[in-house]
Amino acid sequence: MFRSKSSRETMRQKAKRTEKERLERIKKKEKNRKRPNTIAFRMSDEEKRLFEDRVAMSGLLKQDFIIQSLLFSDVQFLGSNIAIKKIEDRLNEIEMNIKSVLKKNELDSVLMEELTTIIELMQRKSL
Repeated sequence: MFRSKSSRETMRQKAKRTEKERLERIKKKEKNRKRPNTIAFRMSDEEKRLFEDRVAMSGLLKQDFIIQSLLFSDVQFLGSNIAIKKIEDRLNEIEMNIKSVLKKNELDSVLMEELTTIIELMQRKSL
């Protein structure tokens, strides 16, 4: 069936409009989410099997299991020169922030959490 040029243009405009509306709905849905950020990573078949076994034993959702594991478990710190340099650089940034905070008498909770994490890592593994 042949359609006129104006009919094809109207269909294209409608398709663009519906796609735009779909993207707007997705953005709105993401904005209202408690956790709007996505993190992805790759695993071998064996790692995936072990991961799924541990998730099943925990009784948690995969998302909750990953969050709990990442935030509340001990991580072995490997003190490579690159890691130590990154920590030194970040500590210098934190030092500058602390100096400016002392002038204002307020400390950012995110900065405080990051500083606590670095101190814990340094206590576990002497640099």
